[in-house]
Amino acid sequence: MLVGELPPAYAGYDPNVDPSIDLFWTNIVLLRYEEDGQPSSAGHVFSTEQPFLRGFAMQPENKMDIRYVEEVRDTFGCGTSLATFHVRFDLAAVDIQRCRKVGLPDYNTARRHFIMSEISTWSDFTPDTQNQGILASLYPNISRLDAYIGTMSEPHEGDPIVGPLIAASIKNQLLRIRSGDRFWWENPAELTQGELAVMNNHSGMGQAFTPVPSSWAGSRMVAGAEGG
Repeated sequence: MLVGELPPAYAGYDPNVDPSIDLFWTNIVLLRYEEDGQPSSAGHVFSTEQPFLRGFAMQPENKMDIRYVEEVRDTFGCGTSLATFHVRFDLAAVDIQRCRKVGLPDYNTARRHFIMSEISTWSDFTPDTQNQGILASLYPNISRLDAYIGTMSEPHEGDPIVGPLIAASIKNQLLRIRSGDRFWWENPAELTQGELAVMNNHSGMGQAFTPVPSSWAGSRMVAGAEGG
């Protein structure tokens, strides 16, 4: 599963729920936006589709973790088109800076926001001693851990293919969108029971919460071989 649990039953439209997309979601969980709310011009890939198709065909998808492949760190560039794609820089560093630029909180503050306990030691954060040492050298004060780095490096618990903080953000955002939308398709009298069943199987909400078929998890599958 993406978040590790099924969503609660739909309880109808709630006018007191704000369905707005929050900054944590757009900058860490899903997309990248600048401080003015516009999509980042540096967040688009101007390469052709061949490298992506070749990668899908030749190798399994890696797990989501703290390690970036060199192609991501060395070939990301800026420009408004392929013709102006000439300055290359480190995508990981750009993501960290972007989150700081728009004022996103540190990792522990984000955990508090989603009603999760804070971490006080690196051993509480991850059992991986190598990652403990790397993170401790970068962040002597654990309370200064960037939320972006924390979400990339936190261990996954149980079934989710993402860590617990990202899972909490996904669940919070999707359920607020559902509850705060008065035109949500699950509202009574909008669709027949048969139509509702079809929609539930094909909606983004259903895909986010329901398990991935076990037949997709073979070691030689293109995507999902190791999660991620």
